[in-house]
Amino acid sequence: MVKGLYAIRDTMARQVIGGIHVFAHEAAAVRFFGDIAGDAQTMVARHIGDHELVYIGSVNEETGMITDTDGRLVITGAAWKAAQVQDQPIQLEK
Repeated sequence: MVKGLYAIRDTMARQVIGGIHVFAHEAAAVRFFGDIAGDAQTMVARHIGDHELVYIGSVNEETGMITDTDGRLVITGAAWKAAQVQDQPIQLEK
């Protein structure tokens, strides 16, 4: 099975925070990001406009092979927050 590799990028610090996360589906990665972004105790929530979820590649669990990308933007913290405030479905980046 091929799974996606995701990271939270701090755009102010210009670095990935919290490590690399593996998800079978992008929706699960967005939910994970939303859980962190919605927790007032996290730096992501306190500085929501400075954080974004990026897809950085995939891993084939059968072969162990990793493929990478240039860090495709999935959703920004600001877009996630706007969707919550307006009670709208989350619009992912294209």
